[in-house]
Amino acid sequence: MKKVYDYETNNLRFSCMNAMYNLQLRGRIVCLEGISASGKTYMVSMLKDFKKSGDFSEYDASNIILVNQDISYNFDIDAEILVIVDNAEFVLGVEICEKMLSQKKTRYLVISRKSFNLHISPNYFCDLVMDNGVLSLKYHFNENGWF
Repeated sequence: MKKVYDYETNNLRFSCMNAMYNLQLRGRIVCLEGISASGKTYMVSMLKDFKKSGDFSEYDASNIILVNQDISYNFDIDAEILVIVDNAEFVLGVEICEKMLSQKKTRYLVISRKSFNLHISPNYFCDLVMDNGVLSLKYHFNENGWF
């Protein structure tokens, strides 16, 4: 089974049907923004299917937790996992954001359809882009000294 998310390299990689995702995450918290129909919801749906199918899938998504308005999560847990928060503008409040920022191990991919303040560096905000059939992250900034 292929690992979907590699904690050591901070890379989320899988393919399904006609889409290949190769997302190199920066740091512990990345905010994925973007317009409708850019592939964000499709990506979350595919990961949900991998998690449901378990042993029947060629992918291992056991170190990924999916969170949205319908699926809750205990944000007090700090472990070597990737938590993907879809529709973050409806899920994350100030208290949860503070917990996320205080953790040392857990990594987050925060998916939002509109901007909201996570109190992270602009270097960690990105869009999902397609290049040669591969969906990847295009970061808005890459400035030294911005943490």
